[in-house]
Amino acid sequence: MPYLLSIVYAVTGRNFTAWRVINCGITAGAVTTAAIISAQFAGIPAAVVTAAILLQSRELTRYSGMFMTEPLAALMLALLAWTWVRTAKDGWTIARAIASGIAMGGLLAARTIFILTTPVLLILPGRDLSFGSRFAWKTKAICLAVAVVVISPWWIRNMVVLDAFMPLGTQGGINLPMGFGPRALRSQGIWASNPGDGWPEIAALNLDIVTSEVMLAKHRQKLTINWMLENPRQVLYLMWLHVSQELKPGRDLYSRLLLPAAAISTLVLWKFPGVWVLAMIICGNILSVAMTYSAGGRFMVPLQPLLAALVAGALVYLPSQALTLLRGPSVARPRASA
Repeated sequence: MPYLLSIVYAVTGRNFTAWRVINCGITAGAVTTAAIISAQFAGIPAAVVTAAILLQSRELTRYSGMFMTEPLAALMLALLAWTWVRTAKDGWTIARAIASGIAMGGLLAARTIFILTTPVLLILPGRDLSFGSRFAWKTKAICLAVAVVVISPWWIRNMVVLDAFMPLGTQGGINLPMGFGPRALRSQGIWASNPGDGWPEIAALNLDIVTSEVMLAKHRQKLTINWMLENPRQVLYLMWLHVSQELKPGRDLYSRLLLPAAAISTLVLWKFPGVWVLAMIICGNILSVAMTYSAGGRFMVPLQPLLAALVAGALVYLPSQALTLLRGPSVARPRASA
């Protein structure tokens, strides 16, 4: 996102309206990709229904006009899901592995938390058209390698700037106490501002901001790991809190129904290749929330296009199946004799 902002500002100057327009386009791209995924299950009508469902999302609409990473993460996650749905349907090729790796690397650049989600895809089976079933792992290895190539410049930059082995930056370590520890218990697993846990002491040293952040990240990481080792039961309790807080039904009907409707839709569409790819991505994201903290629903926003694709596919597929059953099996007419 910093690179995208710099490109936009280089062209338009420091123009906030320009970025909002670009961000709306990114959101539209996520919706379009989700519609394409849904069409794989139930055709063009499902794509139209997907777009209609997502137009009702207050979160996507709200974040599309903000300086946040939700729209970009939604787009990259939808593109990654689409490449894996295609490979589940048509088989792996080197070209699809490269495309999937580019999408995966872009997703990791947009939101680091997905480093806990994307590896679950690598365990999914699939036909390999390039190397054969005996060496099916090779295309997935290509996918992973390309993803690393895409994201590695940013990781290298972080380590150079921080002068420490922190490819993901400092924020993960700095925010660990808000996921696990006494502060996390007090906030019931929801992230909140943390002015303590070593910061007053480090700030008093009057070091530069980069050195201070590195020291704070290392201190809080060590503090949190020690607490987790001493309190395994509370760790499990907090993991449950993270998920329950993130999935807590919202005030509007949309947020209350979308996830359970997608779960039911997964069962309805289970025979279609690629449906379980979406299910694995959704489950992997929920597992990532359990391993970090709740952001009050923010971590579920990038998943909304995929959830809508599942729901729309089921909404269109079920009536078509019902019509087929009502019509009954077709009977071929006997040909007239010559």
